[in-house]
Amino acid sequence: MNWMDWNFRGSIRFIIPGLFGIFLNSFALGQIKPQFTQYIYNGLLLNPAITGIEDYTDLRFGFRDQWTGIQDAPKTFFFTVQTPLGNKNTHQTPTSFSQSLEGITNEENLEYLSPHHGIGFIAIGDKYGPFTQLNVDISYAYHIPLSNRTSLALGFSGGIYEVGLNTQSLVLPSGILADPSVKSNNRIFPDLNLGLFLYNRRYFLGASISNIIDNNFGSDLIINSGSTTKNYFFTAGYKLYLSRTFSLLPSILFKYYRPEPASLDINLKASYLDRIWLGASVRQNDSFSILAGINISPLYNIGYSYDYTTSPLSSYVGGTHEIFIGFLINNINHHLCPRNVW
Repeated sequence: MNWMDWNFRGSIRFIIPGLFGIFLNSFALGQIKPQFTQYIYNGLLLNPAITGIEDYTDLRFGFRDQWTGIQDAPKTFFFTVQTPLGNKNTHQTPTSFSQSLEGITNEENLEYLSPHHGIGFIAIGDKYGPFTQLNVDISYAYHIPLSNRTSLALGFSGGIYEVGLNTQSLVLPSGILADPSVKSNNRIFPDLNLGLFLYNRRYFLGASISNIIDNNFGSDLIINSGSTTKNYFFTAGYKLYLSRTFSLLPSILFKYYRPEPASLDINLKASYLDRIWLGASVRQNDSFSILAGINISPLYNIGYSYDYTTSPLSSYVGGTHEIFIGFLINNINHHLCPRNVW
Protein backbone atom coordinates (compact mmCIF):
# COMPACT_ATOMS: atom_id res chain seq x y z
CA MET A 1 0.00 0.00 0.00
CA ASN A 2 1.53 3.29 -1.03
CA TRP A 3 1.41 6.52 0.98
CA MET A 4 -1.34 8.10 -1.14
CA ASP A 5 -3.62 5.09 -0.65
CA TRP A 6 -2.95 5.08 3.12
CA ASN A 7 -3.62 8.80 3.31
CA PHE A 8 -6.98 8.44 1.54
CA ARG A 9 -8.08 5.51 3.65
CA GLY A 10 -7.00 7.28 6.80
CA SER A 11 -9.09 10.28 5.85
CA ILE A 12 -12.21 8.37 4.83
CA ARG A 13 -13.90 9.01 8.18
CA PHE A 14 -13.65 12.72 7.40
CA ILE A 15 -14.51 12.49 3.72
CA ILE A 16 -17.71 10.47 4.00
CA PRO A 17 -19.47 12.82 6.49
CA GLY A 18 -18.25 15.74 4.42
CA LEU A 19 -19.84 14.24 1.34
CA PHE A 20 -23.11 13.90 3.22
CA GLY A 21 -22.99 17.57 4.14
CA ILE A 22 -22.17 18.70 0.63
CA PHE A 23 -24.85 16.44 -0.80
CA LEU A 24 -27.60 17.79 1.37
CA ASN A 25 -26.47 21.37 1.07
CA SER A 26 -26.52 21.11 -2.73
CA PHE A 27 -29.60 18.99 -3.19
CA ALA A 28 -32.04 20.56 -0.73
CA LEU A 29 -31.50 18.36 2.27
CA GLY A 30 -31.99 15.17 0.35
CA GLN A 31 -35.67 15.50 -0.51
CA ILE A 32 -34.56 13.23 -3.28
CA LYS A 33 -36.36 9.91 -2.91
CA PRO A 34 -34.18 7.14 -1.50
CA GLN A 35 -33.37 4.62 -4.20
CA PHE A 36 -34.54 1.01 -3.97
CA THR A 37 -33.20 -1.90 -5.99
CA GLN A 38 -36.42 -3.89 -5.55
CA TYR A 39 -38.75 -1.02 -6.41
CA ILE A 40 -40.59 -3.23 -8.91
CA TYR A 41 -41.93 -5.36 -6.05
CA ASN A 42 -43.34 -2.33 -4.29
CA GLY A 43 -44.08 0.31 -6.87
CA LEU A 44 -46.06 2.29 -4.31
CA LEU A 45 -42.72 3.66 -3.11
CA LEU A 46 -42.41 5.57 -6.39
CA ASN A 47 -45.90 5.90 -7.83
CA PRO A 48 -49.12 6.53 -5.83
CA ALA A 49 -51.26 5.42 -8.80
CA ILE A 50 -50.45 1.82 -7.89
CA THR A 51 -52.53 2.13 -4.71
CA GLY A 52 -55.16 -0.64 -4.58
CA ILE A 53 -54.07 -2.24 -7.84
CA GLU A 54 -54.62 -5.84 -6.66
CA ASP A 55 -57.72 -7.49 -5.20
CA TYR A 56 -56.24 -7.97 -1.72
CA THR A 57 -54.60 -5.86 0.96
CA ASP A 58 -50.84 -5.67 0.36
CA LEU A 59 -48.63 -4.94 3.36
CA ARG A 60 -44.82 -4.70 3.10
CA PHE A 61 -41.83 -4.02 5.31
CA GLY A 62 -38.33 -3.43 3.98
CA PHE A 63 -34.82 -2.33 4.93
CA ARG A 64 -31.84 -1.13 2.86
CA ASP A 65 -28.28 -1.03 4.22
CA GLN A 66 -26.14 0.91 1.77
CA TRP A 67 -22.34 0.89 1.45
CA THR A 68 -21.70 -1.59 4.25
CA GLY A 69 -18.46 -1.12 6.11
CA ILE A 70 -18.64 2.69 6.10
CA GLN A 71 -19.62 4.41 9.33
CA ASP A 72 -22.84 6.44 9.08
CA ALA A 73 -23.58 5.21 5.55
CA PRO A 74 -27.23 5.49 4.43
CA LYS A 75 -29.79 3.19 6.02
CA THR A 76 -33.40 3.21 4.86
CA PHE A 77 -36.55 1.46 6.04
CA PHE A 78 -40.03 1.47 4.54
CA PHE A 79 -43.51 0.33 5.43
CA THR A 80 -46.43 0.36 3.00
CA VAL A 81 -49.99 -0.90 3.07
CA GLN A 82 -52.60 -0.58 0.33
CA THR A 83 -56.04 -1.99 -0.33
CA PRO A 84 -58.72 -1.71 -3.05
CA LEU A 85 -62.21 -0.33 -2.47
CA GLY A 86 -65.13 -1.55 -4.57
CA ASN A 87 -62.96 -3.87 -6.68
CA LYS A 88 -65.20 -6.30 -8.59
CA ASN A 89 -62.58 -7.52 -11.04
CA THR A 90 -62.98 -11.19 -11.95
CA HIS A 91 -60.17 -13.64 -12.70
CA GLN A 92 -60.28 -17.23 -13.86
CA THR A 93 -57.18 -18.57 -12.12
CA PRO A 94 -55.35 -17.73 -8.89
CA THR A 95 -51.97 -17.16 -10.58
CA SER A 96 -50.79 -15.62 -13.82
CA PHE A 97 -50.13 -19.04 -15.41
CA SER A 98 -52.89 -21.04 -17.12
CA GLN A 99 -52.90 -24.64 -18.31
CA SER A 100 -51.49 -23.59 -21.66
CA LEU A 101 -50.04 -20.56 -23.35
CA GLU A 102 -53.19 -20.34 -25.45
CA GLY A 103 -55.21 -20.42 -22.27
CA ILE A 104 -53.53 -17.27 -21.05
CA THR A 105 -54.91 -15.30 -23.97
CA ASN A 106 -58.35 -16.87 -23.68
CA GLU A 107 -58.41 -16.18 -19.95
CA GLU A 108 -57.57 -12.54 -20.48
CA ASN A 109 -60.50 -12.26 -22.87
CA LEU A 110 -62.79 -13.57 -20.13
CA GLU A 111 -61.63 -11.13 -17.48
CA TYR A 112 -63.90 -8.34 -16.39
CA LEU A 113 -62.34 -5.16 -15.03
CA SER A 114 -64.39 -2.76 -12.96
CA PRO A 115 -63.55 0.81 -11.95
CA HIS A 116 -62.48 0.96 -8.35
CA HIS A 117 -60.65 3.05 -5.75
CA GLY A 118 -57.55 2.32 -3.71
CA ILE A 119 -56.21 3.75 -0.48
CA GLY A 120 -52.83 3.28 1.14
CA PHE A 121 -50.23 4.43 3.64
CA ILE A 122 -46.49 4.94 3.09
CA ALA A 123 -43.70 5.53 5.61
CA ILE A 124 -40.04 5.88 4.57
CA GLY A 125 -37.24 6.63 7.01
CA ASP A 126 -33.73 7.53 5.90
CA LYS A 127 -30.59 8.14 7.96
CA TYR A 128 -27.17 9.09 6.59
CA GLY A 129 -24.44 10.55 8.72
CA PRO A 130 -25.90 13.35 10.86
CA PHE A 131 -28.99 13.71 8.66
CA THR A 132 -32.40 12.08 9.01
CA GLN A 133 -35.50 12.15 6.89
CA LEU A 134 -38.97 10.68 7.50
CA ASN A 135 -41.77 10.63 4.93
CA VAL A 136 -45.32 9.78 6.02
CA ASP A 137 -47.98 9.86 3.28
CA ILE A 138 -51.54 8.71 2.67
CA SER A 139 -52.20 7.62 -0.92
CA TYR A 140 -55.28 7.33 -3.12
CA ALA A 141 -55.84 6.06 -6.67
CA TYR A 142 -58.74 5.56 -9.05
CA HIS A 143 -58.51 2.69 -11.54
CA ILE A 144 -60.39 3.11 -14.84
CA PRO A 145 -60.84 0.13 -17.24
CA LEU A 146 -59.94 1.02 -20.82
CA SER A 147 -60.82 -2.48 -22.09
CA ASN A 148 -61.42 -5.95 -20.65
CA ARG A 149 -57.64 -6.31 -20.30
CA THR A 150 -56.19 -2.89 -19.58
CA SER A 151 -56.72 -0.22 -16.93
CA LEU A 152 -55.41 3.27 -16.29
CA ALA A 153 -54.84 4.44 -12.73
CA LEU A 154 -54.51 8.03 -11.54
CA GLY A 155 -53.26 8.61 -8.03
CA PHE A 156 -51.78 11.01 -5.54
CA SER A 157 -50.22 10.83 -2.10
CA GLY A 158 -49.83 13.57 0.46
CA GLY A 159 -48.57 14.02 3.96
CA ILE A 160 -45.49 15.32 5.68
CA TYR A 161 -41.77 14.80 5.73
CA GLU A 162 -39.49 15.64 8.58
CA VAL A 163 -35.84 16.49 8.03
CA GLY A 164 -33.22 16.83 10.69
CA LEU A 165 -29.55 17.59 11.29
CA ASN A 166 -27.60 16.45 14.35
CA THR A 167 -24.40 18.50 14.43
CA GLN A 168 -23.23 16.64 17.54
CA SER A 169 -22.57 13.54 15.45
CA LEU A 170 -20.39 15.32 12.88
CA VAL A 171 -16.73 14.32 12.79
CA LEU A 172 -15.16 16.89 10.52
CA PRO A 173 -11.98 18.95 10.38
CA SER A 174 -12.22 22.19 12.29
CA GLY A 175 -13.94 25.05 10.52
CA ILE A 176 -16.22 23.17 8.10
CA LEU A 177 -19.30 23.90 10.22
CA ALA A 178 -18.12 27.17 11.68
CA ASP A 179 -21.34 28.95 10.77
CA PRO A 180 -23.09 29.51 14.14
CA SER A 181 -26.50 29.38 12.46
CA VAL A 182 -26.14 25.64 11.98
CA LYS A 183 -28.07 23.95 14.78
CA SER A 184 -29.30 20.47 15.60
CA ASN A 185 -33.03 20.46 15.00
CA ASN A 186 -35.90 18.97 13.01
CA ARG A 187 -38.35 20.65 10.71
CA ILE A 188 -41.59 19.42 9.11
CA PHE A 189 -42.82 20.23 5.60
CA PRO A 190 -45.88 19.25 3.50
CA ASP A 191 -45.49 16.59 0.83
CA LEU A 192 -47.44 15.93 -2.39
CA ASN A 193 -46.87 13.37 -5.16
CA LEU A 194 -48.80 12.50 -8.36
CA GLY A 195 -48.77 9.46 -10.63
CA LEU A 196 -50.22 7.65 -13.65
CA PHE A 197 -50.08 3.91 -14.27
CA LEU A 198 -51.25 2.02 -17.38
CA TYR A 199 -51.31 -1.74 -16.88
CA ASN A 200 -52.62 -5.19 -17.69
CA ARG A 201 -51.27 -8.67 -17.02
CA ARG A 202 -48.72 -8.35 -19.84
CA TYR A 203 -47.20 -4.90 -19.42
CA PHE A 204 -47.11 -1.69 -17.44
CA LEU A 205 -46.18 1.93 -18.08
CA GLY A 206 -45.87 4.39 -15.22
CA ALA A 207 -44.99 8.04 -14.66
CA SER A 208 -44.85 9.96 -11.40
CA ILE A 209 -43.57 13.18 -9.89
CA SER A 210 -42.74 13.75 -6.24
CA ASN A 211 -42.01 16.83 -4.11
CA ILE A 212 -44.51 18.91 -6.06
CA ILE A 213 -44.75 21.50 -3.29
CA ASP A 214 -41.79 23.88 -3.21
CA ASN A 215 -40.46 24.01 0.33
CA ASN A 216 -37.65 26.30 1.41
CA PHE A 217 -35.21 25.22 4.10
CA GLY A 218 -33.94 27.95 6.39
CA SER A 219 -30.30 28.46 7.26
CA ASP A 220 -30.95 27.33 10.81
CA LEU A 221 -31.16 23.75 9.54
CA ILE A 222 -28.39 23.51 6.96
CA ILE A 223 -25.36 25.54 6.07
CA ASN A 224 -27.09 27.54 3.35
CA SER A 225 -30.77 27.89 2.63
CA GLY A 226 -32.21 25.73 -0.13
CA SER A 227 -35.43 24.23 -1.45
CA THR A 228 -36.82 20.88 -2.42
CA THR A 229 -36.32 19.48 -5.88
CA LYS A 230 -38.93 17.63 -7.92
CA ASN A 231 -38.26 13.96 -8.63
CA TYR A 232 -39.42 12.39 -11.92
CA PHE A 233 -39.84 8.63 -12.40
CA PHE A 234 -40.78 6.62 -15.49
CA THR A 235 -41.20 2.84 -15.42
CA ALA A 236 -42.04 0.23 -18.03
CA GLY A 237 -42.07 -3.56 -18.21
CA TYR A 238 -43.37 -6.45 -20.31
CA LYS A 239 -44.00 -10.01 -19.16
CA LEU A 240 -42.95 -12.82 -21.52
CA TYR A 241 -44.36 -16.33 -21.03
CA LEU A 242 -41.64 -18.74 -22.20
CA SER A 243 -43.50 -21.93 -21.28
CA ARG A 244 -46.16 -23.23 -18.95
CA THR A 245 -43.79 -22.76 -16.02
CA PHE A 246 -41.31 -19.97 -16.84
CA SER A 247 -41.73 -16.25 -17.47
CA LEU A 248 -39.38 -13.32 -18.00
CA LEU A 249 -39.98 -9.71 -17.07
CA PRO A 250 -37.61 -7.10 -18.54
CA SER A 251 -38.23 -3.62 -17.14
CA ILE A 252 -36.66 -0.17 -16.83
CA LEU A 253 -36.73 2.72 -14.40
CA PHE A 254 -35.76 6.21 -15.56
CA LYS A 255 -35.07 8.78 -12.81
CA TYR A 256 -34.40 12.48 -12.99
CA TYR A 257 -33.98 15.15 -10.33
CA ARG A 258 -32.03 18.35 -10.73
CA PRO A 259 -29.16 19.00 -10.54
CA GLU A 260 -28.31 15.28 -10.69
CA PRO A 261 -27.92 13.78 -14.18
CA ALA A 262 -30.65 11.44 -15.37
CA SER A 263 -30.24 7.80 -14.37
CA LEU A 264 -31.46 4.52 -15.86
CA ASP A 265 -32.02 1.14 -14.20
CA ILE A 266 -32.31 -1.92 -16.48
CA ASN A 267 -33.78 -5.02 -14.85
CA LEU A 268 -34.56 -8.62 -15.75
CA LYS A 269 -36.55 -11.04 -13.60
CA ALA A 270 -37.07 -14.76 -14.26
CA SER A 271 -39.94 -16.55 -12.50
CA TYR A 272 -40.79 -20.23 -12.05
CA LEU A 273 -44.50 -20.94 -11.59
CA ASP A 274 -44.91 -17.55 -9.92
CA ARG A 275 -43.24 -19.01 -6.84
CA ILE A 276 -39.45 -18.59 -7.15
CA TRP A 277 -37.78 -15.69 -8.92
CA LEU A 278 -34.25 -14.56 -9.73
CA GLY A 279 -33.18 -11.29 -11.25
CA ALA A 280 -30.40 -8.92 -12.19
CA SER A 281 -30.24 -5.13 -12.43
CA VAL A 282 -27.78 -2.57 -13.75
CA ARG A 283 -27.91 1.00 -12.46
CA GLN A 284 -26.21 3.43 -14.84
CA ASN A 285 -22.73 4.47 -13.66
CA ASP A 286 -23.46 3.15 -10.17
CA SER A 287 -23.97 -0.56 -9.51
CA PHE A 288 -24.80 -4.08 -10.59
CA SER A 289 -27.35 -6.06 -8.56
CA ILE A 290 -28.59 -9.60 -8.09
CA LEU A 291 -32.08 -10.26 -6.77
CA ALA A 292 -33.90 -13.33 -5.49
CA GLY A 293 -37.14 -14.14 -3.75
CA ILE A 294 -39.82 -16.66 -3.03
CA ASN A 295 -43.58 -16.45 -2.80
CA ILE A 296 -43.83 -18.81 0.13
CA SER A 297 -47.62 -19.03 0.15
CA PRO A 298 -50.66 -16.94 -0.77
CA LEU A 299 -50.12 -15.22 2.57
CA TYR A 300 -46.54 -13.94 2.45
CA ASN A 301 -43.38 -13.56 0.36
CA ILE A 302 -39.82 -12.39 0.82
CA GLY A 303 -37.16 -10.84 -1.40
CA TYR A 304 -33.47 -9.94 -1.16
CA SER A 305 -31.01 -8.03 -3.33
CA TYR A 306 -27.31 -7.25 -3.23
CA ASP A 307 -25.77 -4.25 -5.03
CA TYR A 308 -22.14 -4.29 -6.07
CA THR A 309 -20.85 -0.75 -6.52
CA THR A 310 -19.23 -0.11 -9.92
CA SER A 311 -18.59 3.63 -9.50
CA PRO A 312 -15.19 4.99 -8.38
CA LEU A 313 -16.38 4.53 -4.78
CA SER A 314 -16.12 0.75 -5.18
CA SER A 315 -12.57 0.72 -3.76
CA TYR A 316 -13.70 2.26 -0.49
CA VAL A 317 -17.25 1.09 0.18
CA GLY A 318 -18.89 -2.28 0.62
CA GLY A 319 -21.96 -3.60 -1.12
CA THR A 320 -25.58 -2.78 -0.40
CA HIS A 321 -28.12 -5.19 1.09
CA GLU A 322 -31.87 -4.81 0.71
CA ILE A 323 -34.61 -7.07 2.03
CA PHE A 324 -38.39 -6.99 2.15
CA ILE A 325 -41.20 -9.17 3.43
CA GLY A 326 -44.74 -8.88 2.13
CA PHE A 327 -48.14 -10.06 3.34
CA LEU A 328 -51.19 -10.64 1.12
CA ILE A 329 -54.14 -10.11 3.45
CA ASN A 330 -57.68 -11.18 2.53
CA ASN A 331 -56.25 -12.93 -0.53
CA ILE A 332 -59.45 -14.89 -1.24
CA ASN A 333 -58.29 -15.94 -4.73
CA HIS A 334 -55.05 -17.35 -3.28
CA HIS A 335 -52.75 -15.48 -5.65
CA LEU A 336 -49.12 -16.46 -5.18
CA CYS A 337 -47.90 -13.17 -6.60
CA PRO A 338 -49.30 -9.84 -7.82
CA ARG A 339 -51.16 -10.11 -11.12
CA ASN A 340 -50.75 -6.52 -12.30
CA VAL A 341 -47.36 -5.47 -10.88
CA TRP A 342 -44.66 -8.10 -10.66
